[in-house]
Amino acid sequence: MRRLINVFTTSVFALGVSLAPSVGRAETAEISLAQGHVMARQALLSGDFGFAMDLALALLDADPDDADALAILATGLIRVGDYPLARSTARRAYLQAEAGLQSYEAARIAALAAKLDNRFTLSQLWLRRAANHAELPNLAAQTAQDYKQVAAQNPLWFRVNASVRRSDNVNGGSDTALNVIDGVPWVGTLSAEAQALSGTVASGQISARYRIDQSSEHLTALTAQLLTQNVFLSDAAQASAPDLTNADLSSYSLTAGIEHRQKWDNLTTTISAEVGQVWSGDAKSYDLARLGAGLSYGLNDNAAVSATLRHEMRFDRTGGRNDDTVTTFGAGITAIAQTGIAQGRWSAGVNHTMTESPTTNRANTASSLYASFAPNMQGKPVQLQASVGRAVTLYDDYALPPVFSGERRDETSFAVIEAAFPNMTYAGFMPVISLRSVQTDSNISRFTRSETGIEIGYRSSF
Repeated sequence: MRRLINVFTTSVFALGVSLAPSVGRAETAEISLAQGHVMARQALLSGDFGFAMDLALALLDADPDDADALAILATGLIRVGDYPLARSTARRAYLQAEAGLQSYEAARIAALAAKLDNRFTLSQLWLRRAANHAELPNLAAQTAQDYKQVAAQNPLWFRVNASVRRSDNVNGGSDTALNVIDGVPWVGTLSAEAQALSGTVASGQISARYRIDQSSEHLTALTAQLLTQNVFLSDAAQASAPDLTNADLSSYSLTAGIEHRQKWDNLTTTISAEVGQVWSGDAKSYDLARLGAGLSYGLNDNAAVSATLRHEMRFDRTGGRNDDTVTTFGAGITAIAQTGIAQGRWSAGVNHTMTESPTTNRANTASSLYASFAPNMQGKPVQLQASVGRAVTLYDDYALPPVFSGERRDETSFAVIEAAFPNMTYAGFMPVISLRSVQTDSNISRFTRSETGIEIGYRSSF
């Protein structure tokens, strides 16, 4: 059965529809729902927002769950400046919409209303919903571009990463049960807790920054970060080490601070200050205060060099009076190759860390270098990145009384291959699979260890 709606002829005349008047009363005409939708959209395109909203309201009288009519009404409300009502109307449209283009349109209208109402974070959330319904590449690209524009206006920046890793060594345990020091076996064996145990590691990271001052040349912001790592021992590991719990191996940290960036032509400098707390095994491990400085210099449009300095003071909260200080120097280079067989993003760097501690077994120096390459695979269903590195950590005066006192030397090599899948995004988050291998050789067998693990996570594609 054909459904009809009534519209006032005075409004219909605005679209050039001629109806015979009747003296003494407002004239109305009957049109089909389909005609009403077409006329309402034409009114929007022609700038007659009042008539478009009148038609949308008439359509909603016939069907209160008409997603198209709700979207038209929301668009009209944006045009007349009622952004809160436009957003709530667009939300109703999204809830009633069929999946696909109808949901995409409703989510984008809600995002626009939120943006114009200076609700930038809410606008970003709606754009992520829109991305989930962007069935064509050009729609997905436009939504990503709009997200970046809103993010640039939003004083609040945030990022969430999560991953799950299956590992054959979740506790950093030794590869052997033998107690070997400088090639000499000693009486006794390592406990099960000190040997490699398999399991699963769930990691999360939430980073946030709130801009309090900005110009074209500087940025000042408050910062915060939460890191979590929860370990779940396998059944075999629990059987081998029944006294070791998942909580014993889990850790958390929370930091807050302030950061200032200054730009001069191709040079950008950064200074920061942070305070925080670290928990290990469900107990507070230490408080920290951290100062940082860095600079980045653009060599050209495709290459930049950087240097960083960080000094961290750790205040022990376990009762052991182990107040450590950790100072790290770093330098790196990043370049984008746009021609040749090695097109992609290259990076390399070095780090040197000095840890000072009243406990000699904790004091050490560590030097490392790394390199990574991400080939240019734009438009491909998978994006790859490979990283390799090498580190040497020295403990000048390491003691294991009564059998050993002297230098401990750990040499670590690692390799990571990462694959991201941009065509499998959900709300702007794409899955990432990483395969990593870490091998540490030490003159003390307790610290000779290896780990091979596969990690599955999600990260933002915007």
